[in-house]
Amino acid sequence: MSEINGIDLSSYPPNDRATLEQALAAMRDVLRWDRAEIERITRRKWTTITRFYQGKPQGAVPEVIADIARLTNHASVSELIATPITKDYERVLNSVAKTGGMGLIVARNGRGKTLTARTWARRKRTGVEPILVQVPSRCTRDDLVRLLLREIGTNAEAMTQPERERELMTRVSSRHMLIVDEAGYLVQASRRTSPLRLLQDLHDMQACGVVLIMRPSQWDKLYSGRNYLDDEQLIGRLLHRSIITGEGSSYKREEVMAIVERYVPTITKQLRGMIRALLDSESGGLRALCEDLHKAARYSKDRSVPFEEALASMTALRDRSAHITNMEAF
Repeated sequence: MSEINGIDLSSYPPNDRATLEQALAAMRDVLRWDRAEIERITRRKWTTITRFYQGKPQGAVPEVIADIARLTNHASVSELIATPITKDYERVLNSVAKTGGMGLIVARNGRGKTLTARTWARRKRTGVEPILVQVPSRCTRDDLVRLLLREIGTNAEAMTQPERERELMTRVSSRHMLIVDEAGYLVQASRRTSPLRLLQDLHDMQACGVVLIMRPSQWDKLYSGRNYLDDEQLIGRLLHRSIITGEGSSYKREEVMAIVERYVPTITKQLRGMIRALLDSESGGLRALCEDLHKAARYSKDRSVPFEEALASMTALRDRSAHITNMEAF
């Protein structure tokens, strides 16, 4: 049962509702409504979070959503499992860190983009300081400035918008590397006030590295949208790329195997069919597969039951379609 009464997310855009629903599940299933821990992770008071879920937001909406999204990332049971795809993401991140250039990562949801970026950013390294932000939908230029300043550790609430931008230009330097997740939300009609233009200016003026992470539909909008000519300079600067679209977006056998073998070395016929069903289901994908395998491994150990039985008992699997299609990847 939720410890937030009167939840009403109807006033938020669909993408933001999905983010808030995922964070709500993390509060319930992983954090067990530990308010002190929730406040620590989000850096928001419980009353602010409660009112936000009740459709009565206090403060800048994009900032609050970005802070609440921390709950999902912090509470995720998944750990990064190296696959050919995640290694290619890391190639882009390492190249930008080394050169101070600009990079691009494009792939469908659940392909490990965010988890790879967060894992990479947490590693200690010399000479580069990653600043990772996940932007919400309808993120304006000033919203992005606020998010970046917040990650750097600057309280900009009392500043005017021009003052915030000047402060950001002062605080960002060549040692920084800006990693912007869901950067497709920054593609806007007006190039002059575009948040993407802000990132380009930071790169050009402060010599900091920049990596944009987005989904294929967002990349299509940027690359072939009506403002392509305005964004052509930015697109040309994205020299370090990992773009998985079209036919390449299908799961690869070696990618799936790397994940499965992390939890079970011997794959039976029964397990193979269950994994296919998980990948093909409406709410499936690699992210869901990682989550279910992790939970099944823990359940199998705690209850001393076979892994296949543990996986079959997962609620996520019972609720999904068991229809198995002829999938090339597995």
